[in-house]
Amino acid sequence: MHPKRRAALAALTCLAAACGEDAAGPEVATDLTHPEGVVVDSIALSGRPYGVVVLDNGTALITRRDDDRVSLIDVYDVAVTGELPTGHTPGDIVLAPDGRYAYLVNHWGRSVGRIDTETTIHESFIGIENDPVAIAVSADAARLYVTDNRHSLHVMDARTRAIRTTLEFGEALSGPALHPTAPRLYVTSRLTGEVCTVDTGSEMLLGCRDVGGKPQRQAVDPQGERLFTTSEIREVLDVWSLDEDRLLRSLPIGPCNMIVFSPDGEQIYVSQSLAYRLTVLDADDLEIVWSMETARRPRWIGFTERGDRAVVAAEGGQVYIIR
Repeated sequence: MHPKRRAALAALTCLAAACGEDAAGPEVATDLTHPEGVVVDSIALSGRPYGVVVLDNGTALITRRDDDRVSLIDVYDVAVTGELPTGHTPGDIVLAPDGRYAYLVNHWGRSVGRIDTETTIHESFIGIENDPVAIAVSADAARLYVTDNRHSLHVMDARTRAIRTTLEFGEALSGPALHPTAPRLYVTSRLTGEVCTVDTGSEMLLGCRDVGGKPQRQAVDPQGERLFTTSEIREVLDVWSLDEDRLLRSLPIGPCNMIVFSPDGEQIYVSQSLAYRLTVLDADDLEIVWSMETARRPRWIGFTERGDRAVVAAEGGQVYIIR
């Protein structure tokens, strides 16, 4: 592992564990890894599988947009173990850092849902005026950041269920990505071709930069040095220096959508919905490590806590398990 990445992951582990002798919190896996790139199997699911998170017990939660359901899959036995009803058109889903709750957007239901990971019961959590698109959760699990299909970023209190702030900017907002250590949130404005920065401390918009095309989703590397922004129209993965506020590289890998770092920070998984492909990059040299063809429109990628399994949802009706 690259020394700077090892230090960054150690710092994040320390933050998650509160770094004190008397601190109490969830156990954090320290032997992090990434999949070898072998497809173990796939499972057919109806209803356009879309969002993915994996609980610490190896159960994946898969949102199915057209069925208003979440399916539960054992990623080691590669078997569907149950399902639960959600709001209308569930999409993005994220897991709180402590693992207690998973939060999802019910797009046409105009709400944020919450799943209790112990009881696997879904409840409509917070209603919003417009159709929610994407969601992120703060490191302390206290704040939710939800974008909608118009021009609003909603900052929600996960404990009181109140909307703290609504910021209006851009058009068709998506891709909320939190910085691992600084009070910064990065949001894409697809129809204006911008990436915007929000101060999560003051909950104020700091500014937007023009990146062209229709930027999709984003991810910040574990060191907090680079921001990765995907684009379908420009068919590139842009890599930005956050310290120098400049574009480092545009990788011509084709139309790309979702982007996720493996738990050890060594690899970058990119779904390419229009190309029916999943591409995996080395996080250091940004070269392609491997790729695979998938069913129609691969979307989100989730990992087990250690990172020894990846789960890929494709709207064409397949869920892939990779080791």
